[in-house]
Order: sequence, then C-alpha cells, then structure tokens
Amino acid sequence: MTPHVYLMYCEKVSFRKLMQYHSHMARVYYAQQKRHLPSYYFKAYNLEFAVGEAVVLSASAPAHLTGRRLATTTLDQTALMSRLFRMSIHTILSIPLYYVHTKVMHDLLNNTVDMDTVNKHYWRLMEQHAGIEPPSDRGEGAIDFPYKFYVNIDQSFQTQKFISE
Repeated sequence: MTPHVYLMYCEKVSFRKLMQYHSHMARVYYAQQKRHLPSYYFKAYNLEFAVGEAVVLSASAPAHLTGRRLATTTLDQTALMSRLFRMSIHTILSIPLYYVHTKVMHDLLNNTVDMDTVNKHYWRLMEQHAGIEPPSDRGEGAIDFPYKFYVNIDQSFQTQKFISE
C-alpha cells in the first residue's frame, strides 16, 4: 500500500513560516530516526517538540542566518538580548499547546480516541492544560486541532468536482 504524501509550502515568504517548517522537518526526521535509538527513547513523551524547538533556536541564530546569507546585517548586544527574550517567551508559552497537540496525535495513533470524539478530546485537553476554551460550541464534525494534514481525508469528490467544472 502506498503511503499518503502531503506537501507543505509557503504561499508567502515569511521568516516565521520558514522556522515553522524547520521545526516540522526536524520533528519528522527525528521520528524517522527514532527506530535506531535505544528503547527508552520510545517511552519518553514528546521529544519531537524539544528537537523541533532546538532546531528553530539554532536555525534562527544570527550567526547561522548570516552564514547562509539569509541575513546581511549584524545585531548589536541589545537587539540580541531582545531576540533571546522574545524567543524564550514564545517557547515557554507554547509548551502547553505543543503538549496538547502531540497528546491528541498520540491518542489518535494509539486508538485511545477515535475520529468521532477527537474534537471534544482536543478541547478538553486545551482547557485542562492551556486554559483555552473553544470560541463557540463545536460539533464533532469539526476538527479543530492544527495537525489535520495527518488525517487521511478522501478528496476524490472535490477533485472530480474541480475537474468537471
């Protein structure tokens, strides 16, 4: 059986998206290489988040960006400290969100939650760990967690409709 392939691309050039894709690629690479690691890495939960964040922190470093000719200016000491402070706040505030997203994917892959109840499960975890409630009552037909591209959705009807128009 052929695996499903998904393509992610930037419609607009953006530094934030570039760093997000660095994180996604690092997490995918880690997941692929995990089978070569000792078994205790399989029991450690959510190491993909740490790997992705480490890659983002190193890829966004001014030395790396100037070395790759993606940045041409150098930053003074105040700008470097501002950058480090901003990145640390971003990382600390996003830990609960990444935990919830990874937990939902983990529960889906382990069949502890099914597609019919995943949305309710997602919002319960978001409220419990991040203090975020859904903006309105959400039905189970909606999938609100951001990793929808992992879910196999048959789009043959949409393709057929697009071709016939």
